Amino acid sequence: MKINLKFIFDFLVLLATEIFIGIYVKDAIIRPYIGDISAILGV
Repeated sequence: MKINLKFIFDFLVLLATEIFIGIYVKDAIIRPYIGDISAILGV
């Protein structure tokens, strides 16, 4: 099985974005909606 570096890069970018939203964003729009949408798109 060949490891695809693009998928690893995409995963790491999505993971970093989700962690950033979870730790630093404290509002009523971005955290509950944008964070959930980006998590769904990642799956």
